[in-house]
Parts: sequence; C-alpha cells; structure tokens
Amino acid sequence: MPSREALLKLADEYKADAETFDEKARQFAALAAKARQNERELREAAASTKQVLHTGHVLSRVDNTSMDNSHRINISRSRSRGRPNDPFSTACRRAKLTQGGLAQALGIDPALLSRYRKGTRPIHQERADRVKALTGWPADKAHWPGGIVPLD
Repeated sequence: MPSREALLKLADEYKADAETFDEKARQFAALAAKARQNERELREAAASTKQVLHTGHVLSRVDNTSMDNSHRINISRSRSRGRPNDPFSTACRRAKLTQGGLAQALGIDPALLSRYRKGTRPIHQERADRVKALTGWPADKAHWPGGIVPLD
C-alpha cells in the first residue's frame, strides 16, 4: 500500500490535471461561442444578400465534356450578344449545335470553320453540303464569303 505522502502527491497531480482541463474547457467554450456568433453573422449576411452568379462579365468556357448540350447552346447564345442577328449562329442554335459542335460533327477544327465563315478560306462543296444537312445553312457562294470549291 502506498504511503500517505505518495497518495497526497498523486492527489495533487490529479488536481493540477483537473484545473488544466477546466481551463482548456473554458477556452473551448469561448471558441465554440465565437464559432456560433460567426455562424449567426454569416447566415444574417447571406439572408440579406441578393444571389448573384458572378459579379462581372465572365466568359464561360464550353470545354467540359460532361456539360449538357442545352447549356452549351445557352452559353453560345450569350456569347453572341454583340451579334445577336448572326444568321449562321442562329442556324446552328436551331439545330441544337454550337459552332464548336458543328465543327466536331464535320470532323474539322473549330478554327477552320471560323475561317470558312470569315471568308479567309474557301469551303469544299461536300463540306458545305454537310453543313446544310446538319443546320439548314445554304450551301451556295452567297452564304460562304470565301467561296465554295467544287467537287473534283
């Protein structure tokens, strides 16, 4: 059996541990109260804030392969704000295609389709016919500024 002094020393150690734990508990209680206060303030701020998707003009990208095609069409539509009456873009949208999607369906690079539309490259008749089949866009010289290269 331990001596009286050893028991008292052990009791003092437990008392010191208990006081340390009490101090830690007070600190944790203060931290918990501060966390609850922060939560309340953030919820109040969220309740009084208008929901906004983004604050400035941000160009969306259409390179996410898991994106639904309707989202791609909507992004394409919003990008054409400066040219809302572009008939080629309208034809693509009616066919539920973006210009990038049309280029993919044609098996060409989107930049090449852009060059066809700008008139810096002539389009082959076969490709113009495929665009017509996909979008309804006429396959004639009047609608392809760079001209149409006839079939060989």
